[in-house]
Amino acid sequence: MIKLLTNTQFETVGQFDSDDNNWTIEEALLAIDLSPWEINIGKQQLPFGKYISHFASGPMIEFGELNEKALSVNFDVEDSFDLTTAIYFSDRTNNTHNKHGWVISFETSDAMPLSAGISYLSNLANSDRHLLIDINNGTANKIHGLSGYIFWRNGITELSLECVAALNAYNTLDQNFNRPAALNIEFNQVITPTLDYSLRLEGSRKLLNEPARKAGIGLNYRFNKYTVFSIEFLREKYDKPTNPINEHTHEAINSLHGQLSAAF
Repeated sequence: MIKLLTNTQFETVGQFDSDDNNWTIEEALLAIDLSPWEINIGKQQLPFGKYISHFASGPMIEFGELNEKALSVNFDVEDSFDLTTAIYFSDRTNNTHNKHGWVISFETSDAMPLSAGISYLSNLANSDRHLLIDINNGTANKIHGLSGYIFWRNGITELSLECVAALNAYNTLDQNFNRPAALNIEFNQVITPTLDYSLRLEGSRKLLNEPARKAGIGLNYRFNKYTVFSIEFLREKYDKPTNPINEHTHEAINSLHGQLSAAF
């Protein structure tokens, strides 16, 4: 982050993927603070969904995440709630009329014990997961998305419930996968200043290549403020018949994940 003027700064976030040995720029934006207004210009995380999680592996609701070139405007009302609107440009579709979209989000302050938010996205086909892909050379329709969450914090304990859903069917996909939705519930509690544990329960409907239900437990140990080791056990349950292009053909799968994260 580089501070340019009193109320202006440039922010950038990069990510390295060891699987393909590649760096990607997640965010590169100019932020202008005109309190109570804030204007962001550039590549940024769009305000659709909160995606609350303490697990190393992301929840299924992340199929709605959107990171694009955009202009966003945020209005903060006395630290009580935020109203954010954004317009963006996407190159994730060959369909010309689907390249542009907009988002609107309303959130209460997360400084309160109980907070909540709701957001609307004009086209889920632009999401980072690219699950809703144009496959018929420009004949696909727009998929409107809705996201909402409730978050409760009480000292060392947190509880969150969040869902993301398509509001209409995607006309180029099979009817079994053309209107996806997912729900994530997580409980987190701090055991010591360096150790916490989490419980997760997830569900999905018509979500390509994802289980119908998932549950698990995770532990996070902080060596210091820069390094965290995470380990988690997850059980996935697939309904029959499974997606014919899904590599997971078993009815149930158990998995154990470990991850060492470092931040600089």
